[in-house]
Amino acid sequence: MSEMHQNWRAGIALAALLVVGGCRGTESAPPAAAPERLARVEVVKLEPARIEDWLDLPGTIEPEQVVIVGAEVGGRLEWQGPKEGDRVRKGERLALVDRERLALVERQATLALEQAERAVERARIGVDQARAAAAQAEEQQKKLRAVREKARADRDRARTLADEKLAPRSYFETFETALAAAEADAAAAGASVQGANAAVEGAAADHATARARAGSAAAALDEARLWLRKSEILSPLDGAVSGAFHEQGEIVEANKPLFTLVATGRVKAVFSLPERDVALFAKGAPAEVTVASLSPQPLLGTVTLLGVAADPATSTYRLEVELPNAGGRLKAGMLAKLRILRRSLDRAVTAPLFALLHGNGGLHAFVYENGVARRREVSAGIVDGDRQQILQGLEPGDLLIVKGQRDLEDGQKVSLP
Repeated sequence: MSEMHQNWRAGIALAALLVVGGCRGTESAPPAAAPERLARVEVVKLEPARIEDWLDLPGTIEPEQVVIVGAEVGGRLEWQGPKEGDRVRKGERLALVDRERLALVERQATLALEQAERAVERARIGVDQARAAAAQAEEQQKKLRAVREKARADRDRARTLADEKLAPRSYFETFETALAAAEADAAAAGASVQGANAAVEGAAADHATARARAGSAAAALDEARLWLRKSEILSPLDGAVSGAFHEQGEIVEANKPLFTLVATGRVKAVFSLPERDVALFAKGAPAEVTVASLSPQPLLGTVTLLGVAADPATSTYRLEVELPNAGGRLKAGMLAKLRILRRSLDRAVTAPLFALLHGNGGLHAFVYENGVARRREVSAGIVDGDRQQILQGLEPGDLLIVKGQRDLEDGQKVSLP
């Protein structure tokens, strides 16, 4: 058993040697290394080009004017014309409030004025009659004064004749009696003149009172007519009704809203303007505004407001651009965009935005140099659409890698299509 075991082990060893020897005898040269795989990229040659710096501001359309219309009188809403959404013209009747009652007040005031004016006319006639009577009394007074003066002169002559014994004493007494009668008549005429003048003053006072009452009646009529006019609510502008707050037949309060009107003939686009761009605009300057929901074509408007103080919350300035809206297509609340050229640069170095990569807090790009990708740190300027100005890092003539650049490393070999 021991001899057989030893022979078995020796056979195995010999076989192993033969195997090893055979393997060594047939060993070949090591295989050649696989060819290196190059990253395929695409490039564009950088050429100087024009680039423009545009300001794009979002905004909204607002009506040029919003007016809340109410009635200055309270009462029943007797009639209401336009409804919400209806267009109105300036001066068009919107509603009537308490019209019947105020019309009655106006008619009563008219009658009161007519009566007062008739009283003034009667008082004027009374003044004329009193003045005529006073004139007659004064004329009669003048006549009686003349009679009195003649009677005095006759008496004086009779006294002289009587004193010279050329006429009896009875002759003098006759003229003395006549003078007394003339003086009594003159005194009565004076009293009549005073009475007539007093009558004139009384008639004049009555006339003044009548005129004052007529003036009050005229003022009352003016007030009644004013309130009657105020009972008719008219549109103060050309536009549309954006809100109607009451129905016909309701009782409305004075000075409470009845309608909200918006002027639609012209509207304004409102924007928030950054401080750095304030100098680009001036009141009265033209501006182009696009309302994409209506048309891609811009509308030419006019700057009507440039805020003089910044909004404390946003540090921006209110900018309003008035736009024509004859057809009423522009509606309040529509989105608008204002676009204006800040500046333009000729022969600038630009690169497509998608070719620029962000990393380590900055921008970089890759250029193709003799089969190798080279990383360039760049500083960028203004953006114009899908291109950006390159201030440093790239030069005209560089072959900028625009496809396959995201996984590259500096110095990596690359191939072109």
